[in-house]
Amino acid sequence: MTDIDPELWILVHGGPLETARQPNLPPAVAEYLVSRENLEHLDDLQDVFQRVQEAVALNPTTPAGVLESLSADPDQDIRRSVAKNPATPPAVLRKLSRDEDWYTREAVARNPATPVAVLRVLAGSDDWRVREGVVGNPSTPIATVRQAAKAALRERQDA
Repeated sequence: MTDIDPELWILVHGGPLETARQPNLPPAVAEYLVSRENLEHLDDLQDVFQRVQEAVALNPTTPAGVLESLSADPDQDIRRSVAKNPATPPAVLRKLSRDEDWYTREAVARNPATPVAVLRVLAGSDDWRVREGVVGNPSTPIATVRQAAKAALRERQDA
Protein backbone atom coordinates (compact mmCIF):
# COMPACT_ATOMS: atom_id res chain seq x y z
CA MET A 1 0.00 0.00 0.00
CA THR A 2 1.33 3.45 -0.88
CA ASP A 3 1.33 6.45 1.41
CA ILE A 4 -1.27 9.07 0.61
CA ASP A 5 -0.15 12.65 0.07
CA PRO A 6 -2.90 14.69 1.77
CA GLU A 7 -2.14 17.84 -0.24
CA LEU A 8 -2.43 15.96 -3.52
CA TRP A 9 -5.61 14.23 -2.33
CA ILE A 10 -7.14 17.64 -1.48
CA LEU A 11 -6.11 19.07 -4.85
CA VAL A 12 -7.58 16.14 -6.77
CA HIS A 13 -10.87 16.28 -4.84
CA GLY A 14 -11.49 20.01 -5.35
CA GLY A 15 -10.35 21.56 -2.09
CA PRO A 16 -10.46 20.96 1.65
CA LEU A 17 -14.23 21.15 2.15
CA GLU A 18 -15.03 18.88 -0.78
CA THR A 19 -12.34 16.46 0.39
CA ALA A 20 -13.73 16.38 3.94
CA ARG A 21 -17.06 15.26 2.52
CA GLN A 22 -15.61 12.33 0.55
CA PRO A 23 -17.16 8.98 1.54
CA ASN A 24 -13.76 7.31 1.16
CA LEU A 25 -11.79 9.87 3.19
CA PRO A 26 -8.48 8.25 4.19
CA PRO A 27 -7.55 8.56 7.88
CA ALA A 28 -4.30 10.40 7.08
CA VAL A 29 -6.20 13.02 5.08
CA ALA A 30 -8.80 13.45 7.86
CA GLU A 31 -6.01 14.05 10.36
CA TYR A 32 -4.35 16.51 7.98
CA LEU A 33 -7.58 18.47 7.45
CA VAL A 34 -8.25 19.09 11.14
CA SER A 35 -4.80 20.55 11.73
CA ARG A 36 -5.09 24.32 11.44
CA GLU A 37 -1.49 24.89 10.35
CA ASN A 38 -2.05 22.71 7.28
CA LEU A 39 -4.72 25.09 6.00
CA GLU A 40 -3.18 28.44 6.96
CA HIS A 41 -2.57 29.31 3.31
CA LEU A 42 -6.31 29.59 2.60
CA ASP A 43 -8.10 32.90 2.29
CA ASP A 44 -10.83 33.38 4.90
CA LEU A 45 -9.13 30.71 7.00
CA GLN A 46 -11.46 30.75 10.02
CA ASP A 47 -14.66 30.20 8.07
CA VAL A 48 -13.17 27.55 5.79
CA PHE A 49 -11.37 25.78 8.63
CA GLN A 50 -14.53 25.55 10.73
CA ARG A 51 -16.57 24.18 7.82
CA VAL A 52 -13.84 21.66 7.02
CA GLN A 53 -13.71 20.52 10.66
CA GLU A 54 -17.49 20.13 10.75
CA ALA A 55 -17.44 18.09 7.52
CA VAL A 56 -14.67 15.84 8.86
CA ALA A 57 -16.61 15.44 12.12
CA LEU A 58 -19.72 14.35 10.20
CA ASN A 59 -17.89 11.96 7.90
CA PRO A 60 -18.54 8.35 8.99
CA THR A 61 -15.10 7.28 7.75
CA THR A 62 -13.27 9.68 10.08
CA PRO A 63 -11.01 7.76 12.49
CA ALA A 64 -12.12 7.46 16.11
CA GLY A 65 -9.04 9.35 17.34
CA VAL A 66 -9.87 12.35 15.16
CA LEU A 67 -13.49 12.31 16.37
CA GLU A 68 -12.31 12.16 19.96
CA SER A 69 -10.03 15.13 19.39
CA LEU A 70 -12.77 17.14 17.68
CA SER A 71 -15.18 16.35 20.52
CA ALA A 72 -13.08 18.60 22.77
CA ASP A 73 -13.14 21.54 20.35
CA PRO A 74 -14.28 24.82 21.92
CA ASP A 75 -16.70 25.37 19.02
CA GLN A 76 -20.11 23.88 19.79
CA ASP A 77 -20.91 23.36 16.09
CA ILE A 78 -17.93 21.06 15.73
CA ARG A 79 -18.80 19.12 18.90
CA ARG A 80 -22.39 18.82 17.65
CA SER A 81 -21.15 17.45 14.32
CA VAL A 82 -19.15 14.79 16.17
CA ALA A 83 -22.29 13.94 18.18
CA LYS A 84 -24.25 13.40 14.96
CA ASN A 85 -21.71 11.01 13.44
CA PRO A 86 -22.88 7.37 13.65
CA ALA A 87 -19.23 6.25 13.80
CA THR A 88 -18.48 8.26 16.95
CA PRO A 89 -17.21 5.89 19.66
CA PRO A 90 -19.55 5.23 22.61
CA ALA A 91 -17.12 6.81 25.10
CA VAL A 92 -17.11 10.05 23.10
CA LEU A 93 -20.92 10.05 22.87
CA ARG A 94 -21.06 9.49 26.63
CA LYS A 95 -18.82 12.53 27.17
CA LEU A 96 -20.80 14.69 24.73
CA SER A 97 -24.07 13.72 26.45
CA ARG A 98 -22.90 15.97 29.30
CA ASP A 99 -21.98 18.90 27.02
CA GLU A 100 -23.10 22.36 28.12
CA ASP A 101 -24.72 22.94 24.70
CA TRP A 102 -28.22 21.46 24.49
CA TYR A 103 -27.95 21.16 20.70
CA THR A 104 -24.98 18.83 21.20
CA ARG A 105 -26.84 16.77 23.82
CA GLU A 106 -29.83 16.56 21.46
CA ALA A 107 -27.55 15.31 18.66
CA VAL A 108 -26.24 12.60 21.01
CA ALA A 109 -29.83 11.69 21.89
CA ARG A 110 -30.71 11.28 18.20
CA ASN A 111 -27.59 9.30 17.25
CA PRO A 112 -28.50 5.61 16.71
CA ALA A 113 -25.03 4.62 17.96
CA THR A 114 -25.59 6.17 21.39
CA PRO A 115 -25.43 3.50 24.11
CA VAL A 116 -28.76 2.65 25.75
CA ALA A 117 -27.39 3.61 29.19
CA VAL A 118 -26.69 7.13 27.87
CA LEU A 119 -30.16 7.32 26.31
CA ARG A 120 -31.68 6.42 29.69
CA VAL A 121 -29.86 9.34 31.33
CA LEU A 122 -30.83 11.74 28.55
CA ALA A 123 -34.48 10.62 28.80
CA GLY A 124 -34.59 12.34 32.19
CA SER A 125 -33.14 15.60 30.85
CA ASP A 126 -34.60 18.92 31.93
CA ASP A 127 -34.57 19.98 28.29
CA TRP A 128 -37.58 18.84 26.25
CA ARG A 129 -35.57 18.96 23.02
CA VAL A 130 -33.10 16.42 24.38
CA ARG A 131 -35.95 14.16 25.53
CA GLU A 132 -37.53 14.53 22.07
CA GLY A 133 -34.24 13.36 20.55
CA VAL A 134 -34.28 10.27 22.77
CA VAL A 135 -37.85 9.46 21.75
CA GLY A 136 -37.00 9.90 18.06
CA ASN A 137 -33.94 7.65 18.22
CA PRO A 138 -34.68 4.25 16.62
CA SER A 139 -32.30 2.60 19.10
CA THR A 140 -34.21 3.79 22.17
CA PRO A 141 -35.95 0.95 24.03
CA ILE A 142 -39.67 1.45 24.71
CA ALA A 143 -39.06 1.60 28.48
CA THR A 144 -36.75 4.58 27.93
CA VAL A 145 -39.37 6.26 25.72
CA ARG A 146 -41.81 5.89 28.62
CA GLN A 147 -39.20 7.38 30.97
CA ALA A 148 -38.90 10.44 28.70
CA ALA A 149 -42.68 10.80 28.60
CA LYS A 150 -42.85 10.68 32.40
CA ALA A 151 -40.18 13.38 32.64
CA ALA A 152 -42.23 15.52 30.26
CA LEU A 153 -45.36 15.04 32.37
CA ARG A 154 -43.49 15.96 35.56
CA GLU A 155 -42.22 19.11 33.84
CA ARG A 156 -45.77 20.12 32.85
CA GLN A 157 -47.10 19.48 36.35
CA ASP A 158 -44.33 21.59 37.87
CA ALA A 159 -45.02 24.50 35.48
